[in-house]
Amino acid sequence: MINKTKLFKSLNFSGDKNSWFDLWHIHSDFEGKGNKNWESRKKYIYELFDLFNDCKLRLKSYPHEFQLFIFILEQDSSHDAVYIHTKNPNQNNFPLKISSEISIKIKDEKLYKYLKTFKLSILESIYENEVQYFLFDHNFGIPLSEIT
Repeated sequence: MINKTKLFKSLNFSGDKNSWFDLWHIHSDFEGKGNKNWESRKKYIYELFDLFNDCKLRLKSYPHEFQLFIFILEQDSSHDAVYIHTKNPNQNNFPLKISSEISIKIKDEKLYKYLKTFKLSILESIYENEVQYFLFDHNFGIPLSEIT
């Protein structure tokens, strides 16, 4: 379980010169326990959506452009995470743009249907033969894609 109080104390949403996020992310299931069964995976994904909503509350007053999204790797819950991304001094990689690929073979229909219940935009992509999902609110921050 993510300690959100401790987490949000460690993040700088002030907008000052040290307030930036270079694909900052946090995993709810770093050990991959959600790979054991569907109920466990569902619990960790729900925790990510809860954290996503808490991040939205903090970013509402953030004075810079940002991206907020959830990353889900279809076959490995240890990679699932919430991301915040902004312009940053490390590299010129903002905004991140993801291309949704056409004709992806979704292997885990139960997972995909569950992700759709959260009413976010979903981009599907393939990386190293794995289906990955990027979920975001198209009307909040800078979207990952121009497609709604």
